[in-house]
Amino acid sequence: MSIKFTLRKEWFFSTLGFVSIASGLLILLNLTLVGITLNPQFEALESLEVRVEAIKSGDVSGEDALAYLVSKTQADVAKFKASLPSKEALTTLLKDVYKSAKRNKVKIPEGSYSPKTVEEASILKYTISLPVEGRYKDIKKFVYDIETLKRPLVVDEISFSRSKGSKGVVALHIQLSAYFNQINE
Repeated sequence: MSIKFTLRKEWFFSTLGFVSIASGLLILLNLTLVGITLNPQFEALESLEVRVEAIKSGDVSGEDALAYLVSKTQADVAKFKASLPSKEALTTLLKDVYKSAKRNKVKIPEGSYSPKTVEEASILKYTISLPVEGRYKDIKKFVYDIETLKRPLVVDEISFSRSKGSKGVVALHIQLSAYFNQINE
């Protein structure tokens, strides 16, 4: 009997040692990956902090600071524009909205949209207006789906009212803005 106990005891300690080593390696790997991922962000933050201190101390003129901010803003706008889909993606976006309505058991009897060019950034903004009918919990799910679509879509306005038809049905009017890259033709 003592032999079996000894074997179990040795097995337990060898397994415990393996688990400890494996856990230690996983923690080390995790810390390494976090360091690699966050290092560029820390460097960017450090650069911005140095820039802010230079501006506060007067080492950099206000014009230099303004020029820096303007160039940074222009770079951010260019990056945003590059991430926008072309205007042909409007039909796909509308399909996704109608699929969400169907999936959440709400009705969209009609809809309208109107395009507008945002001159400052040369992008297209489509304003989409939709009347929606359904039970409150279904409409709530529908709005959540719209808000979480992986599309450049913003919920601008929502208004509720009681539906004059069925009991328990709520009417919703939702106004959305969708943004697209304007390709010069």
